[in-house]
Amino acid sequence: MLAPSLSLLRLPPPRPPSRLLATLLPGPGPSLTLYTRPGCSLCDVLVSELSQLRASPSRAPFSLSSVDISLPGNEALLGRYRYDIPVVHRNGGYLFKHRLPFGGDEGRVRELIETGGGGPVGDEPDAGRMERRREERDRKRGGECGDCEV
Repeated sequence: MLAPSLSLLRLPPPRPPSRLLATLLPGPGPSLTLYTRPGCSLCDVLVSELSQLRASPSRAPFSLSSVDISLPGNEALLGRYRYDIPVVHRNGGYLFKHRLPFGGDEGRVRELIETGGGGPVGDEPDAGRMERRREERDRKRGGECGDCEV
């Protein structure tokens, strides 16, 4: 058995992590930011749907960037969106989560992206708030199982 060559084991020097994972769809119009993390299949579906929306005959011009919430430096984002990715922001403000809203109705989704269409769809996720509520409920019950001291 041959020993591996040291040149094969050399890795490029580490780069500092970036909050911006990738600019997926550069373009004019509103800027959408997709908050995601590796292994999120729902995020992949949403990127595909947004790509199709941009390519449709009634085009919705927008740019789409992706932010990996699991990277170092993004702890606040991970704390907020941990259970609810993908989350989409429009020009820096919350727009929607999980799937295209309105059952994917292209006209309504396009209007939402282009104009903000009456504001966000649903409540912005907040994992920290959800965990605090759960802890408070458990304290009131006397612990998660009812026998635990909290």
